[in-house]
Amino acid sequence: MVYANPIPVSQWETDLAFSLGQTVSMLRFAIAFFASVPIGAGLRLIKDPKARHIYSVTTGLALVYFPFGNGIVLAVLPSLLTYVAMWRIREYASTLAWLVDFTYLIGCHVTAASGTAWKQGRLDFTGAQMVLTLKLISLASCYQDGLRKDEELTEYQRKMKLERMPSLLEYLSYVFASGNLLAGPNFEMADYLKFIEGRGPWAPNASRPVPSSWQPGLVRLAKAMLCLGIHMSLVPYFSPLTLEADSFYEYSLWRRLLIMYAAGTVARYKYYFAWAISEAGLIMSGFCFNGYAENGASDAKWDRYSNTRIRKVELCTSAAELAAHWNICTGSFLRQYVYVRLTPKGRKPPFRAMLLTQIVSGIWHGLFPGYAMFFVGSAFMFDSAKIIYRYELSSKYPWLRTFVPWLVLKWIYTALCLNFLASAFLLLDFWPSLRVWRSVHFIPLFLMGAVMLTNIVNPPRKPKSGQSKSASSSPTKDASVVSAKERSPDLGKAAAAAAQGSLKAE
Repeated sequence: MVYANPIPVSQWETDLAFSLGQTVSMLRFAIAFFASVPIGAGLRLIKDPKARHIYSVTTGLALVYFPFGNGIVLAVLPSLLTYVAMWRIREYASTLAWLVDFTYLIGCHVTAASGTAWKQGRLDFTGAQMVLTLKLISLASCYQDGLRKDEELTEYQRKMKLERMPSLLEYLSYVFASGNLLAGPNFEMADYLKFIEGRGPWAPNASRPVPSSWQPGLVRLAKAMLCLGIHMSLVPYFSPLTLEADSFYEYSLWRRLLIMYAAGTVARYKYYFAWAISEAGLIMSGFCFNGYAENGASDAKWDRYSNTRIRKVELCTSAAELAAHWNICTGSFLRQYVYVRLTPKGRKPPFRAMLLTQIVSGIWHGLFPGYAMFFVGSAFMFDSAKIIYRYELSSKYPWLRTFVPWLVLKWIYTALCLNFLASAFLLLDFWPSLRVWRSVHFIPLFLMGAVMLTNIVNPPRKPKSGQSKSASSSPTKDASVVSAKERSPDLGKAAAAAAQGSLKAE
């Protein structure tokens, strides 16, 4: 599935792409990506809501068209069908959006062989289509939720539901949003309309108005460049090719485990870079403003749609917390539109809800075996982390939860399991992934299995009420039981989905 780019290629583009060892399409993507930051700043200078919508549509289309050319037509059909479903069949808009948009994305993955293309460094529109799919499904679901009574909805659903049908201009503005399709993150239409119209925390007459966004935006941009530098300096030594090399299998077991850890970590820095650029654009526009510190300090928060927290990912001591800090906005989507809606009202989320959520996440990324191996495996990784947390709660030694040697041991376990599974995500194909896993004797899988088996044979005791309350500040707090109120973007909290360890920059 190849689409032409009618924009003529200039000689400087060819020369620069060659000097960087990239294709012209990748160079154009990078240019559009960086251009999204000043374009985001330009949006803040416009005050009229209609003019802001027009600005978002025109700049968004230009930023996407520049690298992808006619590939942008892939966005037309699902966007049109979703809008018609919302307009004409509101009571089934969410279901139809899932059927149309998710199926359409799968078709794009198949025809474009997107996983192979990305692995080889080639560019196609499928990555943008992944972001678009999240936006269309969440929008249709929120509009359908507008028909339901408040008592039937969760707190998050009440906040994000849409009472009226968006106009076509509002719809297109949300879809393209100044190049948001380039790398996300996904955000909610309810927040976006408030931002464009200057309501809520963005109101001009608010008690504490939105401060200047230049400094935090430039700081986030600097963070992006630092992450890019780290990735570019280390990727020649630790990449998927390192795991596939014959020399990898000549090393000792411990060295192979360390290389797997390094390869997964270096790969993540590419996504830290991409997300930081996207966040810089949103910060510059003012959209990422999330109020002021709760302690009354004058420092403004710019994390409304922050997509990752590097330190908390790399030093995480519980896999159950990973989704709260990695690809946060996609994790929020998976939790709010898959995990929560698969959980019977008033009941504890079953394991199958987490497993199905991880399967949806894997299919969303593509149909390669490596994705399935990673996301199905991560469901067991998350569950084993939650079991460890429950054993901590039932322990007679509450000090253990903050005992440094124990925290270090849990960090090693989390890093070991995460990067072991991530090797399949990076390699994509089944046999190379299985070969790498077999080279370390499937140790992380056996560790996860041992934890889950222990839970079956000797489940942890239920903690006393006093223990439960005192554990609320534990560094291994179970991400799956954090309340919806704590996850609300309006309060600047992470969407701690019980599923989503995505390693892509969509």
